Amino acid sequence: MLSYTSINQDIVSKIADILKGENIPVWFDSNGDMKNDILANGVENAVAVCCFLMSDYDQSLSCQSELQYAQKRQKPIIPCMLTSTTAWTLSDWLEQITRELVFVDFHNVSESNIDYKVIDLINRIEEQIAVTSHRRIQPIEEPSYLFELIKWHYKQNSRIERLINPAESFPIEESYINLAIVDSKEQQGKEKKLRYANQHETIMGTFEDIYGVKTPINVKDIFNTCKESGKKVLVFGRAGIGKTTFCRYVSHQWAKSALWPEYNLVVLIRLRSLTENHYSPLSSGKSYSLVDIVAKECFSHDLSEEDTSLLREQLNKRT
Repeated sequence: MLSYTSINQDIVSKIADILKGENIPVWFDSNGDMKNDILANGVENAVAVCCFLMSDYDQSLSCQSELQYAQKRQKPIIPCMLTSTTAWTLSDWLEQITRELVFVDFHNVSESNIDYKVIDLINRIEEQIAVTSHRRIQPIEEPSYLFELIKWHYKQNSRIERLINPAESFPIEESYINLAIVDSKEQQGKEKKLRYANQHETIMGTFEDIYGVKTPINVKDIFNTCKESGKKVLVFGRAGIGKTTFCRYVSHQWAKSALWPEYNLVVLIRLRSLTENHYSPLSSGKSYSLVDIVAKECFSHDLSEEDTSLLREQLNKRT
């Protein structure tokens, strides 16, 4: 697999053609418009991942997710430098992945010597594959492949669009609002007073006057207040208050391993998507399963029978 940014598409396409001419199968996003989970599938099926580096690659969140996923899946990684090593300083994430690897230098490559450089790349690929074959590989649970695709999806959708100008966005961490718990019994009684006051045009006080003092809660502790074995939390509030943002935030934090590491899978399902426009009515007596919904909401491609079976097995553990 060839991992690169669109600005380097010309040279990467030439390298791909030479590799194919040497009867080496090549997979890469030739048009630059593939979905994130399809790119992750490319990593999954790759024997090795060649990343073509320059500052644009370093700054690309998509490339970062792609290469980190390759590392997690223990794929041989061959870094190829497209610019001078002094042109920029590698960021922490890229330095961590490549610090012990030998770079293939494609800096200032020309038409006359590109074939020789590609031969160097082929030799490096073969070396890395040989080294990996003798290395003790840590076992990877097969379902984790699907879970990593879901994490990839969450991390790539981590920005909130502005209501006035959807073309502008900002990181979800900058828009998250902390939660607070209000005792439900006390709340119900005061809500009755509020409705009575509205009917009689009586002026009520602040939120604290109506509901009492709010108790802030850390997201990681939200399930600790649940006493039953099947822990459920209902988050409610008026439109625009941040319920959807909260759900997106926790799924993004889980994907980054910053929240709820004890859970193998966190699934975000938008209820507004569960409409007949997205799910055509089925014949009498049939209904969509949880597996059907998760597969449709979290993946942009149809899952194979094997992947569907793996997903069903994991979801059945939680239902």
